[in-house]
Amino acid sequence: MPNRVIRDALLDSPRFHALSTDTHRLLFVEMLLLADDYGLVPAYPLYLSRKTAAARRLLDEALTAVLSEIADRDLLRLYQHDGQTYAYIPRFGNWPRAKKPKWPMPPDAIGGNEIKDLQRKRTASASQPHSERTASAPETETETETETETETEKKIPHTPAKRGRGSAVGLKAWLEAMKAKGEKPVPEDDPVFAYAESVGIPTEFLRLAWLEFRHRYTQPEAKRYIDWRNVFRKAVRGNWLKLWWLDPASQKYGLTTVGQQAQRAHEERKASA
Repeated sequence: MPNRVIRDALLDSPRFHALSTDTHRLLFVEMLLLADDYGLVPAYPLYLSRKTAAARRLLDEALTAVLSEIADRDLLRLYQHDGQTYAYIPRFGNWPRAKKPKWPMPPDAIGGNEIKDLQRKRTASASQPHSERTASAPETETETETETETETEKKIPHTPAKRGRGSAVGLKAWLEAMKAKGEKPVPEDDPVFAYAESVGIPTEFLRLAWLEFRHRYTQPEAKRYIDWRNVFRKAVRGNWLKLWWLDPASQKYGLTTVGQQAQRAHEERKASA
């Protein structure tokens, strides 16, 4: 297991402090320390009871409930492999030394795509001269709480746009432009629908994601982008808005607390309109 630095940003994490007991928080920290270079860690009772002080105090049923609460905060994403439970830690922030994960890969929808992307970056970095690689590679650290958008979605810099690509605009202005052109913001043949169907995201969850996405990015001082459709696709793939979660047992999606709150808020807005 590599040396691991847990950044003090964890102490400012709303997700971390929203956990109901110190046992939940201790278990999460211990799992951070046990995770491999790609943020994967076994989450079945036998392993955790042998490796962590927090799990050692709990019966299997209670441990399962603790893990479920941690997962509901999107600090862990649970999945099954050969009848055993494993966890992927999102926003892990570690630069991997190993070529591949120590533990079984999670499904693409809950972390597999992020790990494959990190492996590609690692391979590309390994081909650089040693001096460049040393200068560009981050230290091995665990950053447990950064906004997911800021990891996978890059804000358009304030530089002149490339010829032919257009300029970055706010979502409100982009929506007005689409309306003037007679185009739907998300047309029926947009790839986001095929992706959602392939991973099992319900249509009503996708609609909720668009409503919440539109509400967030039409606020004052919101970010500006060139291709808002592509940004929305990335938001759905990465579950940036944290609206849903995947039950590892049934492999079905449900709304998180954040998702239920968003659903209520949009229903109230619709009723009052």
